[in-house]
Amino acid sequence: MPSQGFFAFCTSLQPVERKALGELSRVLHLRENEIIYSPGDSSDNIFIINRGVVEIPPEPSTHGTPSTFLWRDEIFGDLEALMHAPRTQTARTREKVSLQVIDVSDFAELSRRVPPFFPYLCAHLASRLAASEALAFSKSRGLELSGNLENFDLVTIYQTITSSLQTGELAIH
Repeated sequence: MPSQGFFAFCTSLQPVERKALGELSRVLHLRENEIIYSPGDSSDNIFIINRGVVEIPPEPSTHGTPSTFLWRDEIFGDLEALMHAPRTQTARTREKVSLQVIDVSDFAELSRRVPPFFPYLCAHLASRLAASEALAFSKSRGLELSGNLENFDLVTIYQTITSSLQTGELAIH
């Protein structure tokens, strides 16, 4: 994540910028187990957690993957909002939640009145990307494909290699 959380970032703003951020956002209070958004919903806003815990469950196609839990200071819904793409996941509350909501329609005015916001958001996204790449790399290490070729035909071997999504050198002994 960026070196500072969202609320620490806000304290670095000029008073006029903090006021503008408040004017260009709204607070949303939700009860436990409420859906914030679902796959296919429009991505008209981004969310910052003021209080509470939000769960992003894994997609059904990723069996065995744990849910992601987000709490105070975290931003979510930003990627799809910036891409103007429909939501791809579900976000739901796990307890009472207070969210700061910024509408996409206010992005131009936000950029004008709070210039440091978008560099902060970019740093946040870059941090998440770096963390996900590091996680993917750590999980891919040491997962060699192995087996006895006598038990498989060439098509099965090819499908196994391509579906593993690994790159590298193939050594057959």
